[in-house]
Amino acid sequence: MDTQARPLYSRHPQLVITSPDAPLASRNRASECVHTFCCGSPLTYYIIDASGALTKQKLGPPTADGTQPLLIVDSSEYKGAWLEEGEYCLLTEVRRVL
Repeated sequence: MDTQARPLYSRHPQLVITSPDAPLASRNRASECVHTFCCGSPLTYYIIDASGALTKQKLGPPTADGTQPLLIVDSSEYKGAWLEEGEYCLLTEVRRVL
């Protein structure tokens, strides 16, 4: 099979446990990252794009307030996450392997 003909992806399950002192912060690697909510409490993402604009997005079960079960973060963006309420959030990250 020719693996050069199609992109490969890696999947990373993550369990986020609440702590008032420990927000998660990271920069995406060389490819976009797809975050998928699995269970637990919603996780709030703060995303800074290449122009410096800040956006806020909640990852969780779909609700009327805009919470979504899927979030795509571009490789040029910085992200931080905060579990504002609840005890945990289980999510997966899928990244394209370059």
